[in-house]
Amino acid sequence: MINILTWNVRGLNNRGKQDEVKNLIHLYNINICAVVETHVRLEVLPQVCKNTFGRWLWVSNQASCSYGTRIILAWDPALFDVMVIDMNSQCLHAQVRVRGLDMMFLATFVYGANRSVERQLLWSELRKFHAIVGDKPWVLSGDFNSLLFPHDALGGSSLRNSDMMDFFDCVEAIEVFDLRYTGIQHTLCQKPKDESGLRRKLDRVMANIWFTSMFANYRTGTLPHIITYRPASNARVTMSQETTRLSTSPWGPTDPLGVGVSPRVPRPSTGNVTRTATVTLTPSGPRPARQSGATLRA
Repeated sequence: MINILTWNVRGLNNRGKQDEVKNLIHLYNINICAVVETHVRLEVLPQVCKNTFGRWLWVSNQASCSYGTRIILAWDPALFDVMVIDMNSQCLHAQVRVRGLDMMFLATFVYGANRSVERQLLWSELRKFHAIVGDKPWVLSGDFNSLLFPHDALGGSSLRNSDMMDFFDCVEAIEVFDLRYTGIQHTLCQKPKDESGLRRKLDRVMANIWFTSMFANYRTGTLPHIITYRPASNARVTMSQETTRLSTSPWGPTDPLGVGVSPRVPRPSTGNVTRTATVTLTPSGPRPARQSGATLRA
């Protein structure tokens, strides 16, 4: 079973946040983990990764970042051979080989820039990488920092703006589509205690037809809003100490991903920002016959 976790952690320098990532890895039997918006400085990056991932191997795009580290990718070397193909400040492309099996797929982990003009570089880089993907299985996961459809915003406009169109055009060009998922739709929730707060779907998992052919029984889910709060003083983001069991989430009493755990995860008790984590489960097994093509529908 290949279990992939991606999470916008909104800062990984805090030891409490490092422990929370470690706990999620253990509770969901994660073997590939990508964390984005880590803000980890170069001088402490090795220690932070050791605290968080233990003896796993890891790589980051720190060399491509002007400040802090935007993306860290870690994996269990007993299960995978991972080779970085390319990286920039907004995405990291890797080839993943499953040890002991004739199985390989490409994975891109994304943390899009905050400004639309800067995300043009991301769309361009994804198009370039698509040119070398060919018919290889490819999955993309992370925080794109952009809406794809108007309904990705709760209470927003019913019309597409230019930023959505740029994202949509890129998705069409690189021939990927949203994977079906369970759990929370709006992965960004600002002012979560206020019904009029901002709710957006910025985090998503997408793949091409070759990936869904290889992993026909994949499952993807967004975890409950488990990140933290920003103190009124705008100090560093810290972990809320109040916790709740997964059984109290909108998923009901059971875990929709079928992992068979009921972890205690933090619940925001104050503040104005929450983010979700995404888990993708891809059962290993014989590769089925490839399906016919699929297109993204507006």
